[in-house]
Amino acid sequence: MRVTIFTSGTRGDIQPFLPLAKGLQRAGFGVRLSANPEFGSMIEQAGIPFAPVELDYNKLLLSPEIQTAMEKGGVNFLLVMLKVFPRAFEMVERALADASRVDPGADIILYTANGPWGYHLAEAQDVPAVFVCFQPAARSWEVPNAVAMASPGPKIINWLSHVAFEYVTWLPFRSRFNCWRKEMLRLPPLPLTPPFPKRQQAVWGAYSPALSPRPADWPDAWQVVGPWLEDSPPDWEPPAELAAFLDAGSPPIYLGFGSMLTLDTARITRTIIQALARTRQRAVVSRGWNNLAPTDLPGQLYLADRIPHAWLFPRMAMIIHHGGGGTTAAALRSGVPSMAVPYGADQPFWGRRAYALGTGPKPIAYRDLTADNLAEAIREGLTNLSMREKAQAAGEKISAEDGVGRAVELLQRMLAGRASRTDEK
Repeated sequence: MRVTIFTSGTRGDIQPFLPLAKGLQRAGFGVRLSANPEFGSMIEQAGIPFAPVELDYNKLLLSPEIQTAMEKGGVNFLLVMLKVFPRAFEMVERALADASRVDPGADIILYTANGPWGYHLAEAQDVPAVFVCFQPAARSWEVPNAVAMASPGPKIINWLSHVAFEYVTWLPFRSRFNCWRKEMLRLPPLPLTPPFPKRQQAVWGAYSPALSPRPADWPDAWQVVGPWLEDSPPDWEPPAELAAFLDAGSPPIYLGFGSMLTLDTARITRTIIQALARTRQRAVVSRGWNNLAPTDLPGQLYLADRIPHAWLFPRMAMIIHHGGGGTTAAALRSGVPSMAVPYGADQPFWGRRAYALGTGPKPIAYRDLTADNLAEAIREGLTNLSMREKAQAAGEKISAEDGVGRAVELLQRMLAGRASRTDEK
């Protein structure tokens, strides 16, 4: 059975599909992953066939409007998205043209909100489609849309946050998708109503139910399967400089902000160095997409490129990160106290959820981060015994979750049921 996965975006939108694809391959599925060309080598090195669909998120993420919106978050983020949509139209049109060239041979299609063409291609090929989300993104009265709201509110507000997000991300692109459906896919146009997720369609929340449980008002087809986290590569060895740094003293702190971009790298670099000096702590700092590279590097700081989180995080004394869903789950799985410094989108949501578990200090929004409050959070994370105990407990719980196995099981059931219905006909 053949599975095609459509996504795009930053590394956090692609990385989780690598362990899923490997799990599907082990179960006998043929898998192909379609994403931005910049991730092609990473995908192919993992032994997964790759199909490129061009969608350059950097052009939008680096715009001043998006930078401001990411820092403010919430409803403001949705409003600013409307302003930058004209710039995104051409990008989407190119992506749709690329998606049309992807070999259509698939028995099932998985897609994300960043790869919405997967939904339409599944309709054109008459195969099942699964909407994959890495945060709560399907209508519920209990849980808000994680991009629009950081915390649950009144039930009607939770519900409306999903409705607003669906319409904001569908209506501006509707005419382009309908043109593509008619000319390339030979499908009828779609109405103003957002096409997905529908209650009868499969939806997978690829995040930990320990962080955000499955809402009771979701239909049976919508499931929280657990995070898709990579294990430490068995043959991976750290750079000699990193190994020496770790051996030279007590466990350091990790600081990394992943794929989040900022126009003010000098401020964040200065803040980190000052906070470390005030707490007399050593740290492994990830360059990330900000490409942090202070010219005067203190001896207590190691600047890292790409180090597997599964290997690195358990060796840290504390983890400070941007609050992305995958990084939050990886930090919790390590059993080490952690804290989010969210920029925007779903990061405030995950930062608050982790804080609710008592596994680390309260999140500090990126725009509010100073050397003083970062130093205070470091001291709290290193000295609070209750936090360490709860972090260890959360690590054991998330380590026991088998998100890949659950997804493979659901996929096998879906295809078995489809085959049975076909035989009956």
